[in-house]
Formats: sequence, C-alpha cells, structure tokens
Amino acid sequence: MPVEAVDPPFMPAAMVRWLRERDAGAAEPDKDTLTRWYNEFDASHSPDRRPPKFTKVLGALNATCFDAEHAVRRLLPATPAGTVSKDETVRERAAQEAVVRERVRCALAWLATPAGRKSTWLAAAVADPDPAEAAALLALDDLVHGVRHGYSQTFRAALFNVKKGPSADDVIAQFGEDVVRAALRAHLDDGSRPLLDAVRARLEEVTVVDSFHICHRLTMGPLDGKPLSQ
Repeated sequence: MPVEAVDPPFMPAAMVRWLRERDAGAAEPDKDTLTRWYNEFDASHSPDRRPPKFTKVLGALNATCFDAEHAVRRLLPATPAGTVSKDETVRERAAQEAVVRERVRCALAWLATPAGRKSTWLAAAVADPDPAEAAALLALDDLVHGVRHGYSQTFRAALFNVKKGPSADDVIAQFGEDVVRAALRAHLDDGSRPLLDAVRARLEEVTVVDSFHICHRLTMGPLDGKPLSQ
C-alpha cells in the first residue's frame, strides 16, 4: 500500500507549494533556514499585513512552556477600538487569530523535531539550585517578587534544571502559584521536577501526533509528488 503524501507539519501548505516552485527545500531545516524561508514567503505573499515573525512565534512558545493556547493569546495584537465597525473588528480579529494559530501550530511542530529542540530553553545549560536558596524562595510570600530580586536562577534551576528559561511571571500565570510551590517542594523533598516533566511531555505529545509527518517531512508533495531538493 503506497504511503500517503503529506506536507511537512512545520510550514503552511501554501508555503510548501511556494518552496517546491522555487525548488529550494531541505530535508531538515535548521532555525536560520526556516526563519529565512518564512521571512521571504511572508514578504512576497502578505506584504501589507504580515503574520508574526517565525522567531517571535518561537519566542512565545518558549515563554509559555510550549502551550499553544497561551502562545496564541500572547501573539494576538490588541483589538483596535473606535476605528472600525464592531462587525469588521470581529472579522479582522477572527482572520488574524486563524493566521496566528496556524503559525503557532507549525512552529510547535518544528520545535518537537530534533533540530527544533535545540532552539528551546530545554537545551539550555544545566543548573542545580542551592537547596538553602530554594527553601528560602519557597518560604517567601511573593514568589514573583522573590525571583525578581535575586532568586531567578534558583527558580529556573529548581523547577527546570536550567540557567535560562521562562520567567516566573509566565510560569506562575500558566500553572498557578499553588502548582509551582508544590513543584518547588517536590524538588526539595526528593529532587524531582514535575513541571519539567510536564513541559517535556507537551513536546513529546506533539511528536507522537505528528510522528508520521515528521518522519516523512519534505519527501513528498500532495499535489504532484515532487520532492523538495535535499
């Protein structure tokens, strides 16, 4: 039974067709290559109202611990007020949201690939916190204030085992302070990092869902079966 032709999951279908027409593909594009493709595609296809830049979408996903919904909300521009009719505003907003959702979905699919994971904070330098500092941070009434005043590295090291990563504001806004405190306590108690496990699982879920696409990325085209150049 022949393998069904599919588009790579980390580019919109129109962009895949554009690349095939240019005969300018690569089996596993790195960040610089994919960023250049997106910039060139957007410049030629949507010069007036461009979607968010690929690097900005990657930044939003990294900041929100790879949560697609939070990344979409972070990237959507503020709704204009008093300049257009209510119906037009709703239509414009819906159209913009559809574009942003597509870009977030594509970027997340790329971050789940081996090449993409190198562009996540999960690949940052490993760091272990000082247990005394982690305990002092947990004892504070205001975690965000504590992180902003000297405990930022302790916060990321205890929760995610990295020196650089998402901000305390973003982490607490997404998971809730009770969950974050429980994760800090778990690390102090037994060295575990439940939030790190949860974040890794998000990318693993993307890999599982898109495994067929990722394993066959850029090898066949749904329109004519023409492969992108290697």
